[in-house]
Amino acid sequence: MNSEGNILEKYMKEWLMSNDTLTIPDFGTFHAQYQSASVQAGVHKIMPPNKIISFSTDKKEDDGELLSFLVQNKHLELDEAQMLMKEYVNFVQEDLFNKKKYIAHGLGTWFLKPDHSISFQTEEDTNMSAESFGLGTVYTAPINKTTMPQNSVEDAQESVIKDFDVEEKAKQKKIDNENKTQKSKTNAFGFDENDKEFYDDEEEDDIVVEEEIMEKNKRQKYTLAALVLLLLFLGIGFTLVFFPEVFGTRKKQTIAEKEQQVKDTIDKKQAFKEPNDNEEPEEEKGEKTEKDAKEKSNKDTKKAETPEARKKRLETRKRKIQDLPEVSGKDLEKGAGDNASPPKNLKDIEVKNKGNKFYVVIASFDTEPKAYKYINHLQKKGFNNLKLIKGESNRVSIGEFANTVEAQKRKAEIKKKYSLESWVF
Repeated sequence: MNSEGNILEKYMKEWLMSNDTLTIPDFGTFHAQYQSASVQAGVHKIMPPNKIISFSTDKKEDDGELLSFLVQNKHLELDEAQMLMKEYVNFVQEDLFNKKKYIAHGLGTWFLKPDHSISFQTEEDTNMSAESFGLGTVYTAPINKTTMPQNSVEDAQESVIKDFDVEEKAKQKKIDNENKTQKSKTNAFGFDENDKEFYDDEEEDDIVVEEEIMEKNKRQKYTLAALVLLLLFLGIGFTLVFFPEVFGTRKKQTIAEKEQQVKDTIDKKQAFKEPNDNEEPEEEKGEKTEKDAKEKSNKDTKKAETPEARKKRLETRKRKIQDLPEVSGKDLEKGAGDNASPPKNLKDIEVKNKGNKFYVVIASFDTEPKAYKYINHLQKKGFNNLKLIKGESNRVSIGEFANTVEAQKRKAEIKKKYSLESWVF
């Protein structure tokens, strides 16, 4: 599988880590089932909570979730995301058709059964649950009882008792040292300086002094604020009484500016004529006239066309979309044909530059002679629009199309008429 397929599988696994379903258009749908953590004592195995995925081909309709995830979260263009999914489905189907299986790394393996149905097997030890942080199965070694010490319990008890005795002795020594220190701090009057009652009166005096200081600071702040406001109001009143023109000047200037602005606007309208919205620009008029002349010329050409020329033109147009031959589904089996020589029109049907073309592939071969046999057989049956796409596999296509819509139509026609599965490449 190419790198683009591996990238899409990485995105699919990332989606399934956070969601329970994932639909791959035209292929099938993944479903998730949760399992709780479990312990298998007999085999010394511990399994964390797990989310196991399964796959079914019952639902193939595109729900748009994977496409939206690629466009919004992975910043892919819409056409790029659609092409990535279609190419991935085509490669998976091709490997299933040729190798009978396809491995999706990090997810599991698809198998093609003899009845052409698809089965899926989850990759071993893969945990798709985000809650388990990617933990896998844990295997533990059994305990060897013969290597354990005989008197481990008695030794442990003796060690605990020794540690307890040492800790008690250390505590008692600490208490004795504290008592000695406290006695040495007793003053000449018999009061213990560590006693709380010795400092009660002094602490109360400190609290009273602090409260008086805070109250004084508040009064000073309020007095200062009142003085500032008083001075501000006095200044405004003084200006209004003795200098009234200070406030009147700005008002006169504003009115004068507005009058000048209106005058300037009138002058501009008189100097420049405003364009009429209904009039078309000269350039647009010229383009429209040229377009009308071409359309009129084409109409005149069709009117002057003779019935024979018109019939010939329509027949040429019909040949571009050739009807499928009336043959049975057996005639399109992959092993049909016995002429392994290159087709006479190999140069015409061989695709050397794919470009942006789309092909409806009905068979794929590992060698060129097998593909030649099949092409020679189909050309005898009336298929004249075959294409051979060489590469890792030699793909045989019925038709070459400029867009995927036409290719999907031809794919549906082949399915309906011959009951034959095909894919768009």
